Amino acid sequence: MHHMYASHMLAAKIHPKVIQERLGHSSTAITMDIYSHLLPNMQGEAAEAVDGVMRAAINKRPTTLGSKAVAAI
Repeated sequence: MHHMYASHMLAAKIHPKVIQERLGHSSTAITMDIYSHLLPNMQGEAAEAVDGVMRAAINKRPTTLGSKAVAAI
């Protein structure tokens, strides 16, 4: 029963801390050690998320041209 409950919460992207508390584990490390195999795309999704945030930050950053700051195109 715990395995099914944990897998549904992970699939719903519930934070591991919430899952840990609901399952009664003493740490999120234990929860993720037991259930992280249910998230085979976890690394890829994390990389895509960080890439998106970095690209958005780069696009908002002003660039300097001579002594004037201009918005990035």
